Amino acid sequence: MEILSGETTEMTIPSESGKGLILVRCAECQETVWSHYVQDRFTCWVRVGTLLEPDQIAPDVHIFVESKQPWVILPEEVPSFPRFYDWENNSFWPAESKERDKALLAKSEAAAS
Repeated sequence: MEILSGETTEMTIPSESGKGLILVRCAECQETVWSHYVQDRFTCWVRVGTLLEPDQIAPDVHIFVESKQPWVILPEEVPSFPRFYDWENNSFWPAESKERDKALLAKSEAAAS
């Protein structure tokens, strides 16, 4: 990630893994721009709503839908999960994405030790 202008702040919040999730926010408006797990600082989860054209990216899967508001209607053709899906054995990520994820996680673990 490259910040082109402005400053960011970081805030760690609890996660189900117990390791925490780091929110990276705009220092001025406090909008979360991206996040990453404490154990994997090399993978950034960009918030689509912060992009210039967020309507150009549709979700492949919906997660944590147990907490969605009843007025949010999800498309039936997109898989959804009450909480999360099996990270290792999912069919949503192409094989090359799974390999890239494993490589980034190994890089993150090496940097932490």
